[in-house]
Amino acid sequence: MLQTTLLIIFSLAIVFQITYLVLIMAGFNKIGNKKPPETHQPLSVIICARNELDNLKKLIPSLFNQSHKNFEIVIVNDQSTDGTREYLDEQEQHFQS
Repeated sequence: MLQTTLLIIFSLAIVFQITYLVLIMAGFNKIGNKKPPETHQPLSVIICARNELDNLKKLIPSLFNQSHKNFEIVIVNDQSTDGTREYLDEQEQHFQS
């Protein structure tokens, strides 16, 4: 009778420990699989340009195709003579609509 009682107590203790370990491991698995929230801090891209029309034609579309969506582009046109101003005016109309 004593052996049976001890065997039952031992079996219950093992079942309790296995259940506890399974629940703990499931909790750790949930913690490990959490992805951080995707928060994009506001970002300003400032570009100084003087006669950089060819480079701006490559750069501006590239900036708009990135994954970070919370940004602004500030282009400082330093008296360009290669059509940069006209191109920037055209791009401003294109990307604002």
